[in-house]
Amino acid sequence: MTDNSALFILQWVLVAFFLIPTVECLLAIIGATWSACGYVQRPGKFVKLIIQITTVGKEPELVQRTVNTLRSYKLSMPHEIWVVIEPGMFIDYENADEVIVVPASYTCRPVDKARALEYTRILRRRHKLNRADVKVLLVDDDTLPSRSYVYKAFNGDYDICQGVTVPNRWYAIGGWRHFLLSHMDDIRTRNCLVYCSCTQGIMQYPLFVHGEGLCMTGRTEDIVTWDRPIVASDDLV
Repeated sequence: MTDNSALFILQWVLVAFFLIPTVECLLAIIGATWSACGYVQRPGKFVKLIIQITTVGKEPELVQRTVNTLRSYKLSMPHEIWVVIEPGMFIDYENADEVIVVPASYTCRPVDKARALEYTRILRRRHKLNRADVKVLLVDDDTLPSRSYVYKAFNGDYDICQGVTVPNRWYAIGGWRHFLLSHMDDIRTRNCLVYCSCTQGIMQYPLFVHGEGLCMTGRTEDIVTWDRPIVASDDLV
């Protein structure tokens, strides 16, 4: 390869590299447009919502704040708030309908959070909540869906859907480490707007997921289950 040929290839590689932000901007516009115009909602199709906060339980004040905020939304649909924690943690949460402690003796193929999800899936089956007209909204202890997010997820005419959530803790304050970690998490919103909205929403093939705010029907959860060798990315399963 001649020097001129190498330089020509390098020039086009650099052009492609610097065009990536432009391409991502266009994808974000397409995804946002689809979300506003193509997202199908069917109010009245679903009869019950379970909002589940799955947490280790080390920050009870944060979980309590999430529960209180969800209650302040005064949601009109029949709904319950479940707090799911590990043994030995604080359990006296106010305004929660259920505080479920995952027994230490409970074993299944997944571990950590997915293990707790599988345990509560079995509970929902026992309570006849594994139905197509029941929605389950999964929330982590460090994020909080808005009121409009909850309604859009509940009314969405989909077996499974996910949107963009925001941090529920002190964002970008409290020392340099927390400041840095907060801004490192900004990439999640970028990925949701650029890639999730197009690949999941339009193409129906998931490329990227982030866990928080995952909403599915009880029937979907019961068919797929969490009983798989999951270490992370349970929402991608």
